[in-house]
Order: sequence, then structure tokens, then C-alpha cells
Amino acid sequence: YLTRVRLAHARAMLDRGAAVNDACLSVGFSSAATFTRLFKKHTGQAPSRYRAERLQRTRSIAERPLAFVPGCFATANGWM
Repeated sequence: YLTRVRLAHARAMLDRGAAVNDACLSVGFSSAATFTRLFKKHTGQAPSRYRAERLQRTRSIAERPLAFVPGCFATANGWM
């Protein structure tokens, strides 16, 4: 349970752009290797890759927000 909670907090930090090592230490892991192994086991990808993908998605949404809104919803609300 505690590991899942720590990893959830680490994911939130990584989503906001925190460095992997900062997230690791902030959520209570003393070993980056252990953190990385557990993170990959629970999420399917390394924390650095997870962070990079999340930051790229955030940039993409900021650049082209309507690309992430379903066309039927955008049309119904007069955005298209």
C-alpha cells in the first residue's frame, strides 16, 4: 500500500516536471535504483521516460488544445 501511495505522489511530481531524483527522495525512497525498478514495475516505464512523455503531452496540449477535444463536442459548443 505504502509503495503505491509513494509512487502515485511521485507520478504527480513528475507530471509537474520535477526531476526524477527529486521525486524519488521526496516520496521517501533512499535509492534511485529501487525507485526506478518499482516505478517501472507499477507503471510499465522508467520514471525518466514517463516524465518526458507527460511533459511532451502538456506542451502539445498547450500548442493545439482543440486537437485533444473530440470533434463532436467542439462542434456542439461552437469551437469549430
